Amino acid sequence: MELQIGIVGTGWFSKVHGDILAAMDGVTVAAVCGTSLPKAESLASRYEGSKGYDNLADMLDSVKLDAVYLCIPPHAHGTIEAELIDRGIPFLVEKPLGAELDTLSIFIPDFKQAPSR
Repeated sequence: MELQIGIVGTGWFSKVHGDILAAMDGVTVAAVCGTSLPKAESLASRYEGSKGYDNLADMLDSVKLDAVYLCIPPHAHGTIEAELIDRGIPFLVEKPLGAELDTLSIFIPDFKQAPSR
């Protein structure tokens, strides 16, 4: 069974993580989401069968993902993680989850209640 992985972010680190994931046996980079659809589609074109999105909900509604890599700047964190937690989708955060403790502490209840896979 192939793991279906999504990537949020279209910068340099997204490409690095995507290329590493795509080279792994049993892993497919199935979708890429970013604030720019052309950039998301460009990055997705590197991975066979992958599609680009500029809306997280559209990506999550369209593709059954086993996990998501978040390669976004610290100021962009918050709603993306909350959406993934609500949907029960595991995620890896490539950068710090936030720059302020207050930002991080809002996730603690969600993390504790999230189903483990």
